[in-house]
Amino acid sequence: MTDRTAVYVGCRLFDGAAEVVEDAALAVAGGEVRAAGPRERVLAAAGPDPELVDLAGACVLPGLVDAHTHLHFPIRGFGDWPTGLVEPPEFTAIKAVRNAGTYLAAGVTTVMDCGTRGNLAVALREAVANGVCQGPRIVASGMVVSPTAGLADDHPEFLHLDHPEGEVADTPEQWRAVIRRQAKQGVDNLKIGVSGSALNPYSDSGACDLGHDEIAMIVAEAHRVGCTVAAHVSPPDGFVDCLRAGVDTVHHGFGIDQRCVDALGTATAYFVPTSYKLRAMVEGGVARGRDPARLDEYRRQWDGHVAALRMAVAAGLADRIAVGSDGGHLPGHGQTAAELAVLLEAGMTARQALAAATGVAAAAVGLAGTVGTLRPGALADFLVVDADPVADPTVLADPSRIRAVYQSGRLVAQRGQLTAPPSGGPDGLAPVFLGRGTRTWRSVRRPPPAPPDGPAAG
Repeated sequence: MTDRTAVYVGCRLFDGAAEVVEDAALAVAGGEVRAAGPRERVLAAAGPDPELVDLAGACVLPGLVDAHTHLHFPIRGFGDWPTGLVEPPEFTAIKAVRNAGTYLAAGVTTVMDCGTRGNLAVALREAVANGVCQGPRIVASGMVVSPTAGLADDHPEFLHLDHPEGEVADTPEQWRAVIRRQAKQGVDNLKIGVSGSALNPYSDSGACDLGHDEIAMIVAEAHRVGCTVAAHVSPPDGFVDCLRAGVDTVHHGFGIDQRCVDALGTATAYFVPTSYKLRAMVEGGVARGRDPARLDEYRRQWDGHVAALRMAVAAGLADRIAVGSDGGHLPGHGQTAAELAVLLEAGMTARQALAAATGVAAAAVGLAGTVGTLRPGALADFLVVDADPVADPTVLADPSRIRAVYQSGRLVAQRGQLTAPPSGGPDGLAPVFLGRGTRTWRSVRRPPPAPPDGPAAG
């Protein structure tokens, strides 16, 4: 990457919101978008002697944003045992590096990790930002936090083990201590379990483990130390409590009703429904040997989930629904675009679904205007697609249709394969973990250095 402006011409362009431009161009310089829109206007703004790259009729859109991933999770599970009890953390870390690359190769240039093991998501965020390994930009959570016998508490007391993939807090003092400790470790986001999960033998996905006043206390403390809050919640009462308490994102909602839709319309939070995950659990659970009782619960949830999404879309709330795959369960990592098919079923237009995976998801993870858009000043994370996702967004689920993936203006993947090595980075990263200056909102605008290579889309 050089300071010379590269102008990509001969394309159709979707800007991450609603605008589609025919005979468009995109100007990139210094890792950022300099101009985007009609060809002649962009060429005029590009300055003298730009490098022209003819995309021969391809479609250009922002890199995808996944608002719910778990980079440490396995693609294949270990039966009913919690991963942290049977897998050493060193192996988990190596696997997470591979998983991060899978997202980037599939055109996902930014993710929010919604619950990790130890402080792995922060470490991986810094490794990517400093060019040590390849992956999407990461908005990092720490370990999931819930009350005793909640989402994060998944093994018997007689084992007398620390929780390998979650933290437990019951009193306000315990919650404040956990939040402050995670903030000290540099997390961007606090992930809380408001209800349980069918995957946890001690919790109930249909019951709330936290009430409104408890959630409001958690949100106030997290916001005070500079963290956003993402809530795992399904029951309608818990969903509404989260919205009224001021959480930033509500995830799953596998039981919401019209009351929840009404509350979403008056709140500031974004809804991340992870719908394809639920469908994949229902359709793939038998093959994966899931407990029949759990599958029955997933089926009951699925029956009403798309109907609830339709209510939200019909209420004009498409711009509050963000794509999140919950990758690492079913589906596997890098399958973010599979969510788009469910959003279309729920009544979104093709442009609304694309926005849910770009501009809306960027806003949900706190990076509006920085990623998920091709507006001037945004980071130059973009895709070059041979097909027309504006007409059919589901083509993005096939990485072979994505001709090129760019991150900060640097070509990093083609047709589902990473093409550039990590940019190197410093020999030691210890200083970045000493203090809160490592958070994504501070570091995301620092593109990694790139080897001298051309901008060609191949």
